[in-house]
Amino acid sequence: MYVQLILKICISQFFKIIKSKIQKTLIHLETAELLRLNQIERNSLISRLFLVQKVRIVITEL
Repeated sequence: MYVQLILKICISQFFKIIKSKIQKTLIHLETAELLRLNQIERNSLISRLFLVQKVRIVITEL
């Protein structure tokens, strides 16, 4: 009886630890992905700014 109880507690704690590790990993992956997406968005905004400036230069040269 006590062995079963101890075993249940150990298994429960084991799965709590595994769940916590998985959640931390997912948060880390999500954070890294969001940072990468933000960087891509910033780069595209910068490239759009340069594109708009090039179009303005071409229009003014005409």
